[in-house]
Amino acid sequence: MPVVNLTKKTPDELPLPPGCKRVFYPGSVIRGLGVWVTSKGVKTFIVYRKVEGKPQRTTLGRYPATKIAQARKKAEQINGQIADEKNPNAEKRRARGEPTLGELYARYGDGCESRSSRQSSDAVPATAIYSPHPPQRMELTP
Repeated sequence: MPVVNLTKKTPDELPLPPGCKRVFYPGSVIRGLGVWVTSKGVKTFIVYRKVEGKPQRTTLGRYPATKIAQARKKAEQINGQIADEKNPNAEKRRARGEPTLGELYARYGDGCESRSSRQSSDAVPATAIYSPHPPQRMELTP
């Protein structure tokens, strides 16, 4: 990933990656700001930073609809949020009303019984239920 100086002309000059891939070109001026370039020619400004120890990408907008000056302003705002120990992606998720993985796990756990309570003495073994060949009775003759 070569570091590039993001100017007005830079996104037009970035080469397309071969095959079905995408390449991230980090900028040299604002920390974390860069451009994703796909093999189909889509160029997207993103901020790629570690937040709470985990790498995260925050999409700023597609080029040419989003200009480099707009992307720089948005990147500075996101870097400011990260400096204030806020997760910009978590705030977007909350605004959309999407549950977090922890909330989904808690919901799933509330609706399920524990494994020991599901097992009873008269339970049918799973092999009897899911066997493609049901057991056949064999009668022994003397």
